[in-house]
Amino acid sequence: MLPIAVLPAAGLLLWLGQPDLLNIPFIAAAGDAVFSNLALIFAIGVAIGFSKDGNGAAALAGAIGCFVLTKGAAAIDKDINMSVLGGIISGVIAGLLYNRYHDIKLPDWLGFFGGRRFVPIVTSLVMLVLALIFGYVWPPIQDGINAVGHWIVGAGAVGVGIFGFLNRLLIPVGLHHVLKQSIQASEGRVIVAEVIGEFAPLYPAVTNAELAAAFGADLLLLNWFDVFRTVVNGLDTNEPNQMVERLKQLTGRPVGVNLEPVDPNAKQLEELAALPKGRMATAESLQQAKQLGFDFVCLTGNPKTGVTNDGIVKAIETARSILGEDALVMAGKMHAAGVADEAGSGIVSEEVVVRFIHAGADVVLMPAPGTVPGVTLDKTEKIVQVAHEHGALVMLTIGTSQEGADESTIRQIALASKMAGADMHHIGDAGYHGIAVPENIMAYSIAIRGRRHTYIRMARSPLR
Repeated sequence: MLPIAVLPAAGLLLWLGQPDLLNIPFIAAAGDAVFSNLALIFAIGVAIGFSKDGNGAAALAGAIGCFVLTKGAAAIDKDINMSVLGGIISGVIAGLLYNRYHDIKLPDWLGFFGGRRFVPIVTSLVMLVLALIFGYVWPPIQDGINAVGHWIVGAGAVGVGIFGFLNRLLIPVGLHHVLKQSIQASEGRVIVAEVIGEFAPLYPAVTNAELAAAFGADLLLLNWFDVFRTVVNGLDTNEPNQMVERLKQLTGRPVGVNLEPVDPNAKQLEELAALPKGRMATAESLQQAKQLGFDFVCLTGNPKTGVTNDGIVKAIETARSILGEDALVMAGKMHAAGVADEAGSGIVSEEVVVRFIHAGADVVLMPAPGTVPGVTLDKTEKIVQVAHEHGALVMLTIGTSQEGADESTIRQIALASKMAGADMHHIGDAGYHGIAVPENIMAYSIAIRGRRHTYIRMARSPLR
């Protein structure tokens, strides 16, 4: 994903330099330089990503491999253009060859070329063979791709449908980083609304998820959702494998699910509830969540569930191993969850946050200031800074039924969370039965991003 990270900056430079904006040619040329050399950038970035230690020798080998492959193939057929694919192939092969040969020992008289210095050499030889192969194999493939592209453009609505289908096929390649980067770029203006599909919706004509989206939510989080017994009341499909996708179509929002890392060794603060296996954060349920098509999973605990921070760490590791790069992993506690020694200000600490991030969490969640006793603005701000220093995003949460409070309280929590450095703002599902008070979602949105962004968010159709 390293090469993808440079694209927004390049796109911004290219856009700013255009004649209809700032009209500064050298800025536009600077941005265009990146897009003109994407194959090389991907060759370097992918090689670094595939190498076991990210060494520069792998990057150099990726660049050399890209030159050998593209120029060699073009010498056979001058019309060949492998573009970014050539860079990706070069990067993958360079990274794998680096892992295999970075510590190779050669005879003394060839010792200078041993170790990491051998990697660019062997990469150039392998890519020379591939250049010969692609010089004859790639032209008909390239012609086929061009033909399909021209057909889609000229096929009207059918072409749009096919393009959308092919675009959905990109999901398995791990573009959850794009979602994470979008959240980061929003500068603390993303609202996550938690809803319960198993309960009857507030108004029967629509699901609670649709209602939350209509009042300004950016992401939707299904709580009390059993991945093996899927129920979303009010949804116009009962097919388990279509529910999540249908919610996305109706709302135009990313959809996630809560799964709970119950700890059988938790020190109980109160009598704990028994959960069905479809709500627990096990390898089996995480695999099912992946199959259902959720965009993110949230590893947290409802009241009286016995979810501990130790249990969350283990669940993060399991989730990352199963989901890979296919979904965003959020993790943390909003309240004690029935655990005696993890209540109030003891729910989260700097040490716990670092453990979550090292285990693989993309987003750390914690109580918003004013929602749990002892969770103050100063304390929260310090922990948020630690999370950011370690490369994670932070979601501050209202998980204490205060989503049903008056709008003034909601605004206070919203502004305190933004001052603390929240990247995402969570609002719970207990304002009414299974959803926050809808007006409070809107009030929260207006508090952190104003009426302009709120009204556009509320009005924009998923078809736009």
